[in-house]
Amino acid sequence: MSAAAPERDPTPTTAEQHRWLTGELRAWEQDGLITASTAAAIEGRYAIAPDTTQRVNTIRVILGLGASFLGVGLIWFVATNLDKFSPLVRFVGLVLVWIALAVVAELTRDLVAAALKLLTAVAAGAVVFQAAQSLQVPAFEPQLLLAWGLGALLYAYARRSRAAGFVAITVLAVWYVWQVMESSASILTFTGAVLLASVASVGLAALHPKEWAGFGRLWLTLGAVMSLIGVFAAALPYSDGPRTWSNGVTAGIVLALGIAAAALWRSSREVQFEIALSVAALVLGMALSLWRPKTYFTMTPDAFTPEMWIRTGLAILVYLLVAASWAVVGARRELGVVSAVATVAVVIFTTFQAFAVFAPIVSASILFLIVGAVMLITGVVAERARRRIGSEVRSS
Repeated sequence: MSAAAPERDPTPTTAEQHRWLTGELRAWEQDGLITASTAAAIEGRYAIAPDTTQRVNTIRVILGLGASFLGVGLIWFVATNLDKFSPLVRFVGLVLVWIALAVVAELTRDLVAAALKLLTAVAAGAVVFQAAQSLQVPAFEPQLLLAWGLGALLYAYARRSRAAGFVAITVLAVWYVWQVMESSASILTFTGAVLLASVASVGLAALHPKEWAGFGRLWLTLGAVMSLIGVFAAALPYSDGPRTWSNGVTAGIVLALGIAAAALWRSSREVQFEIALSVAALVLGMALSLWRPKTYFTMTPDAFTPEMWIRTGLAILVYLLVAASWAVVGARRELGVVSAVATVAVVIFTTFQAFAVFAPIVSASILFLIVGAVMLITGVVAERARRRIGSEVRSS
């Protein structure tokens, strides 16, 4: 009988590598290829190196912020110096800068390359806006964002750059909301556009194959954030006049629900929950947007009707449920950004509702005491819930 093999220290890995390994082990276990004990033994041989992960994340944030500032500065510089150079000189200069950034990004590696690719995607916007200005196209047109977003998206997928993908999908989301609001600006159309973009983003995330899982996580993060923004806007107690509709919302309904249906057909139960959550947020958000009894501005305590109190209570309940559900998704998917945004959103939303509802009733000093207490209690509860969800997910 051979002696037992000596215990070995876990091999340090990155968080992304460890996430991929645990996902594969769960899939193998479900397929019956390995037992639960074997999966646990294999997983125990690898551990995330905390110091390396923290250092890499810090460097990534610094490089990302630096690239973002440079990109915004480039666009700003072009906008403030339009009269000093001819249109042709400006356009050629920006194209040369964009090409130089793309080439240097290919010659570098890892985090520096990611930052340069992000900057390349941002610089593409400067090229688009300068080309439009040279062709006498108005600068404040949503179509320019569409051209920028599509170009950056093609570049991101061609070079497999999630940093550039972040720029692209953000620009495309802003374009769609702007395009819808251009024809009919109201809370209803804004809420509908944001929540439809959320459904489409979550559906697109589910349609990504495994080799493109990094981009899928980007789309899922965007969908979660836009879902929280949309329900927040829908839950506002203020009325904004007539309820107008937009053809962009109608087109968005067809496209978003079509993408969601296609994603449901080929996704796992976990992904189906994410799609169902985005669709539920869409339905509830649109319902709250349509149900606005009366404006809260210049209200007196006697003017608060039972219907207004019921709507406010239901709006708070809906938002808490949506935010808590996205926090669970963030914990299960190990998307720290989603969990953090959901937690912060709950605190901001609760505080905002406290101001909106109680401001007409109590004095300023009492209002600040109420809001401060609400913020502290909500923050403590949200943080405890986040920790509990994270521990339950890790133990499952």
